Amino acid sequence: INLIKLSTSLTYKKLKFDRRNNTLTNIDNNSVIPLTLIEGNILDILIVENNPVTKRLINSKALGQSEGVNSHSIDSHIYRLRKKLLTISSKTKIVANKKGYYQII
Repeated sequence: INLIKLSTSLTYKKLKFDRRNNTLTNIDNNSVIPLTLIEGNILDILIVENNPVTKRLINSKALGQSEGVNSHSIDSHIYRLRKKLLTISSKTKIVANKKGYYQII
């Protein structure tokens, strides 16, 4: 179940995330990268929340799994999303703290 609501686009700093076709565009240089559905869901959560987000919340909203499920797949998706972000913007990053929170900065 996809719990993320589809919207036309979200903007974060110099990045534009188009939910309709799951692409991320650097507004400055028009670089575009495709995202998987889950990567798009994770990015949507991080942008909309604009605060540190727990792995449990991401797991629940992005994957549709129970918040009680401890899945390492979130770490894998975050890893791939970080690599994709790096290809179009060296200024935007996803950081994690020791308590298991993720945030886009």
